[in-house]
Amino acid sequence: MEVEIFVGAAETKLPPVLRSQPRLLVHSQATRWRYGRWYSRVAKHVSGAAARATQLRRTGANVIARHQVNPFDAIYQFSTPELFALYGRRHRLPPVVVHPEVHAAGELRWHQRERALAMGAESRGRHFAIRSMLAARSAVQHQDLSRADLVIAPASRFAELLRQDCDVSDDRIRVVPNPIDVKRFQPGDGPRRDEPRRVLFVSRPP
Repeated sequence: MEVEIFVGAAETKLPPVLRSQPRLLVHSQATRWRYGRWYSRVAKHVSGAAARATQLRRTGANVIARHQVNPFDAIYQFSTPELFALYGRRHRLPPVVVHPEVHAAGELRWHQRERALAMGAESRGRHFAIRSMLAARSAVQHQDLSRADLVIAPASRFAELLRQDCDVSDDRIRVVPNPIDVKRFQPGDGPRRDEPRRVLFVSRPP
């Protein structure tokens, strides 16, 4: 098997194990967007989203260019549902598998439900700017997920929400839970405690 990976990080940040594989070609496509700059201090949500969109379009164009040189058998996209440059060229590409870890429609739903709480901590302009961005991303993701040949969800509940929010049919969705390293995440060998450890985990309800 030959694999080509297009990642949004500088090559120096890639694990050595990726750079040493003989049949693995890594294309580094780092964005110039950074925290702590004037644009990220003023509107990091909008400027960060715009930077990621530009990066993904450039990555999509490079994927298409590489496919023309050495055709792929499949394209696997992790994390984000947006296809960007791949969307308009689906007829020229092999099967596209999308593995989203988030979806904007779910964020938009909770953004609307938590409006009263949010308005006590941020300005109306900022609040509605974020809502507009989530609404736009939700519409784009709805269209793009309809073009994917297969959608992988990290949990059954996530798959249910993708069906509900993005009209992903049952025959195009599979559930593959994110792996956990059970050797790394296991009880330590420290002294026994008389009282159990208490952990607070804050999350929105499913």
